[in-house]
Amino acid sequence: MHANRTAHISSHAGRLIRSALCVLAVLCAVVRVAPPEPPPGALAWIVVEPRESGPEMRRAASPGEAWLGALVNVMLPARTPASDAVVRVVGHALVHGNRVEVVLLDFAARPGAKDGAANVDRFSLVVRVEGGEAASLRAAVQRSFPDAPADATAFAADGLPAWQTVVISDQPDAFLLGVGPDALASWSRAARATAEPAWAVHLAALDSHQSGAAPVAELFIDANALRRVFPESFASGRLGRVAHAWNAANARSLLVRAAAQPRPDGPPAMLIAAAFEARSKPPGSVSVEPIVGASWPGGAAAFAGDGVPWASAIPATWSRAHAWAARTWEASRDGWGVIEFDARRARWERQHMPRLQRLFAATGPWAVIAGDRLVVPLAPDADPQRVAADLAAILATFGDRATTDSLEGSIRIGGTSGATVRWTIRDDGTPSLTFQLTH
Repeated sequence: MHANRTAHISSHAGRLIRSALCVLAVLCAVVRVAPPEPPPGALAWIVVEPRESGPEMRRAASPGEAWLGALVNVMLPARTPASDAVVRVVGHALVHGNRVEVVLLDFAARPGAKDGAANVDRFSLVVRVEGGEAASLRAAVQRSFPDAPADATAFAADGLPAWQTVVISDQPDAFLLGVGPDALASWSRAARATAEPAWAVHLAALDSHQSGAAPVAELFIDANALRRVFPESFASGRLGRVAHAWNAANARSLLVRAAAQPRPDGPPAMLIAAAFEARSKPPGSVSVEPIVGASWPGGAAAFAGDGVPWASAIPATWSRAHAWAARTWEASRDGWGVIEFDARRARWERQHMPRLQRLFAATGPWAVIAGDRLVVPLAPDADPQRVAADLAAILATFGDRATTDSLEGSIRIGGTSGATVRWTIRDDGTPSLTFQLTH
């Protein structure tokens, strides 16, 4: 199937985890009991549960085009009209508080002629939106294929391979969008399967670990299945390098979940944990690794603010986070891209690492994530003016994406219509640095 065409295959495992954690942090809110999970046999999926109505819920659910692109592109091997249609449908669903599933049902590829590229042989992905308006969702698809008839149910772009075909179906319980000519048929067959899904033991482990919390969003990766359909990428490609960078090279499968837990002395806590099945252990042996817990240091409520849908305190281990991000980004490069990244990183750190370390030292031992903002209390001896100057100098390396005005500024993280992170420094009795995601 168009074997001569190549598409840049993203490091699915690493990008899936990395982007999903952003989504889990941005889109979380109080939810109702979840419907059934995706069909057994799925290679990977992301589920975001519906939100309760209300202005705060809607405001916190505007992640911007950049976050939506991150959510979808982890499963789509190339940027095409099909991926744009998926981004628009998922974005509409999230903004309107609908339950949405993005499920990778089938994928197979072979190494291409260029380093980091691959020939896609099979691809099948389905987006299921529950509770959305079919006319609006259809219009979202239509904007990616403006030449298609108004009543079309299948969409394709000239010159692109068949696996980039989009098919839609408005069913009584949900709106379905499939990428791949056989995606909806595969979804129907998979839904009738009776086998126990690979993630059943992960769900049980997380249910026990997060007892009393309501699931908000989940991510599952069947690493063994991805090894079978694209073994070269695990053996010597980016999937394997990213897995090593994440200390997950031995993973059989992984489920990450965000869940909201009521708290008597503040907004609900957002718990994030991963259930991990290692190949070194017998099948069904799952370990749970907490990522964000329910701890709530004294004084945290003052930084969370009023009316937020949820809030959680996290350790302020910024040096470790910086090293992890650099290690992950390097692992996702190929060939000369690794050498180029290492050279650019070395130059950047020679110029800016002292300033960055000074910033890290100026913060307190924990920070608060509250809805769509991150609040970092400053250390008692920190100089807010110095913190603002150091932050502005570092963000200035992003070029015209960054702006600064005294104790505040912004950085654009998407295109011209993407998301913007605004930062402000409070210079008073409880000084802090706040990052606010806006659309």
